[in-house]
Amino acid sequence: MPTTEGNFTVQLVVTDSLGNSNTTTQTVVVAAAALPPPAATGAGGGGGGAASIAWVAGVALAAAVLRLLRLGSVRALRRKA
Repeated sequence: MPTTEGNFTVQLVVTDSLGNSNTTTQTVVVAAAALPPPAATGAGGGGGGAASIAWVAGVALAAAVLRLLRLGSVRALRRKA
């Protein structure tokens, strides 16, 4: 959440390998917050942040299973050919 209101200008310059470039500028208007942010509670549930070890392990396990299934499918196709 922005803490300061105002106008901010963003400029993007893209240059290709031949030296051609193009520039675009956009102004972003940030208004003051209408309401203060909600007070934090001790019940968690905010989402985001670092991934837990269990989540990372689950993703790694799923990736390993999918890789094994894919490799098994490729080997089965090679045997048929």
